[in-house]
Amino acid sequence: SVAAVAASLTLLPGQANAAKYGGFGAGSPEVIDPKDAIIDEEILKSSSVQKGIAAVRGYKQSVADMKATLSADTQADIGPKI
Repeated sequence: SVAAVAASLTLLPGQANAAKYGGFGAGSPEVIDPKDAIIDEEILKSSSVQKGIAAVRGYKQSVADMKATLSADTQADIGPKI
């Protein structure tokens, strides 16, 4: 039926294509060595960046805690930690 065809075209994913706008998104990125990074110390010290870093560290600790809990008991309920 027409409805089934329309639903399949809507619900089944197709191929994704990345957009390229001028130089942005075009070409192949190079592998960057973190030692060569230029760090803007002023921005790094800003409260918003520091809050973001603290949040990432908190997420990392939460994942480590869940991993440790599941290593000790593979049936542990980690729902409250999520």
